[in-house]
Amino acid sequence: MREPSMFDGDRDNLRGWLAQLPVYFKILGWENEHDGNKIKYTTGLLREDAMKWYTPYAAKVQAKSWTTWDEYQNELRRQFRPVNTRDEARAKIRKLKQG
Repeated sequence: MREPSMFDGDRDNLRGWLAQLPVYFKILGWENEHDGNKIKYTTGLLREDAMKWYTPYAAKVQAKSWTTWDEYQNELRRQFRPVNTRDEARAKIRKLKQG
């Protein structure tokens, strides 16, 4: 099993990237508990815009709003989810073509 990819903050990639993590955590034996390890490991995968988002927390300029893995994932989703999912879905459907 390959390690999960890095996450650069691309909103279109968030869902797939988050889906990789539980599979890898299972291999590490971190299925249950280990929230601190999951958060640290995942933070190490952040790059570019995602790391810019995390930087104030690392510098302790801003207080972290999470203490558990679920809360951390929810904060990532809140920060990097597509801005307008309904409009984006409609645009993708309009671009679909049958080949």
